[in-house]
Formats: sequence, C-alpha cells, structure tokens
Amino acid sequence: MYLASGEKFRESTIIELAKDVKVNQGGDYLQVACEYFQIFRGIVVDLFSNFTDFPFEGPSSFGIFGPEDALRIIEVELNLVYEVLHTKIQVTHSVTLRFICFGSLVAALSVFYFQVEKHGLNDFDLGVTYTLFLGGIALDIIAFFMGNFSEWTFAAFRNHPNSCIVHIIRRFLNFKNSRWQSSHTGGKHDVFVFATPFLLRRWSGSVSGLSAIKVHQSKRYVNSFSS
Repeated sequence: MYLASGEKFRESTIIELAKDVKVNQGGDYLQVACEYFQIFRGIVVDLFSNFTDFPFEGPSSFGIFGPEDALRIIEVELNLVYEVLHTKIQVTHSVTLRFICFGSLVAALSVFYFQVEKHGLNDFDLGVTYTLFLGGIALDIIAFFMGNFSEWTFAAFRNHPNSCIVHIIRRFLNFKNSRWQSSHTGGKHDVFVFATPFLLRRWSGSVSGLSAIKVHQSKRYVNSFSS
C-alpha cells in the first residue's frame, strides 16, 4: 500500500521517465506494451495529460500494429497498471522477499506442529488452523508461479530476447492473448467478441461488467421478434 500510494508511485514514475525511454521499433506487442507502460504511467499521476505530451525519441511504433494487437497492447498496459496499484506485485516480485514470506509460513507451521502443546485444544480449531497454514502456503506457491509467468517477469528480461526464460514466458503469455470467439446474446444469433478464454483472463476480463454491445444486440433481436 505504501509503494502504491500516490506520492510513492509518482516518485517512482518520475525516476523511470528521467531515464532514456525508447520503444523498440522491431518489438512484438508484449515488448512494446511493457515499454509503453513506463511512459503512460505518467498519465496516472498527472505528469502529462496524454501520450502526445511525451517527447518520443522517434516515431511511435504503435501504428505498425493492427487493431487486434493494438487492443492487446492496451490490455497488457492496463494489467500492469492494475497490478502496481492494487496488488503486492512490487513487493512479492523480489525473490528475497518471496523467500522470507514463504519461509515465515513454513516456520510458523513447523513451530505449531512440533512445539506447541495441543492437548485440550478443540479438534475443529486445530483443523481450521492447519487449513489456514496450508492454504497460505498453497496460495504463496500459486502466486510464485503466477508472478514468474507474468508480464512483470517478461518486462524484466525483455532486453535479453534470446534468453530461454523469455521464450518460455512469451509462449505462456501468448495463451492469454485475446482472440475472436462467439458470444451468445440471448437471441437466435451469436456475435463475435474479442476476448480471452475464461481461465486465462487478466483482471480486465475477469471483473464483471455490462456489455453495451450485448445489450444493444439483445434489444434489437427482441424488438425484431416482437414486431
């Protein structure tokens, strides 16, 4: 919460923008999105009103992508912004801090299991305690894998395009690409939407929301049937 506060986020953004920010003209949408994030994060803290206020070092590479890849770039950028402001990614992305967090959970479970006298304790309370410990460890392991196979790790290694780690992460992130798929609108016709499979969705595709397109399509078909 401290790192995501307005003051600290603004301070870190100024430090990033003070660097020589360049967009790789030959990069794919993932690499370009990670590089644009370092620039566009300034809009979040009102350092400039829009991206045209930023003095790019060369022609923008956004225009070389088609509409689908352009939407993917925006999705990756929004996901990075969300993770910075609403998750612990900046803290847990450190290997040292992850090890301390995981080690603390394991140490607490070990102390409770081997050293705490449990005679007279309610069986239900013991079950709840072990469930909380094991659940915390399981969540930490899941978070470890999700963090390692995320845009953040790709951004950290993007300057090493021939690295085996980059190839593995890139291949995994490609599964999270938005793609055209049919969506039932409630009428007799389906519409095609540009979305990600349910289990691989980023936060923007996981949060429930109202689709104006689906509402419009449903009303149109309902009106055509009633008439």
